[in-house]
Amino acid sequence: MCGEQIIAAADLALARDAPAPLDEVFPADDRAPGRARRLLAGFEDLRLPRGSRADLMVVVSEAVTNAVVHAYAPAGDGMVHLKAWAEASGAAVLIADHGRGLAAERSEPGPGTVQLGLRIMRTLASAVEVASPAGDEGTAVLLVVRA
Repeated sequence: MCGEQIIAAADLALARDAPAPLDEVFPADDRAPGRARRLLAGFEDLRLPRGSRADLMVVVSEAVTNAVVHAYAPAGDGMVHLKAWAEASGAAVLIADHGRGLAAERSEPGPGTVQLGLRIMRTLASAVEVASPAGDEGTAVLLVVRA
């Protein structure tokens, strides 16, 4: 039931605190986006139509890439937290880091920026919720793809 609430409301606060059937933490390195996609591909609860599943893989990869490139650059020694829920109505994935927040980068134009990544996520996902306090308190991105 918790997953259904998160998916229906795109509730980032609930997602941060709720237990998840898929809950993994891994290094924020160049292999992180692929690792996130493999974790989701092996998530047995995920029953999205092929196109929705592909969209979810792209937006999760983009969110993890943002964490690797923007949260921890240039040192790159941090962790990415991935939580996922799946229900008949769709899927929700939370990507969180404890690196540099996004506030300073939201206005940057051009390829390779947070702004472009968020635009891609908002185009492909049913809902995108971002929390990024000022300073070095990290960023959390909740991505919802409805079936």
